[in-house]
Amino acid sequence: MTRGFGQSPRKANEVRATVVGSGVFSGKIDSQARVETQIDWRHRPFDIDEIPIQLPPAVEAKIDQLMQVFGFVHDALDFVVTADGERAMSLAVPAPVRRGGRGLPR
Repeated sequence: MTRGFGQSPRKANEVRATVVGSGVFSGKIDSQARVETQIDWRHRPFDIDEIPIQLPPAVEAKIDQLMQVFGFVHDALDFVVTADGERAMSLAVPAPVRRGGRGLPR
């Protein structure tokens, strides 16, 4: 059984934002181009194109806030982009590296 905590938005595409330190590297994922990836593109990640994009400054600022609050230095965040351009975060996959962790500057 699938449980939802809200309505599933109609996707135009998706965005993966990878954060490394203070850098945010984002790519537009055309998840709606194939039937197999319309619900979850991660089923066939090597069969879809990812186009580098720049997120709006307000979105990058919110990502930076999130990273600061949790103390992460690396993360991958997935967003759904609707047909009207709205973004909704669907997943955050933090790496087990926090500020001040082994091998990182304090």
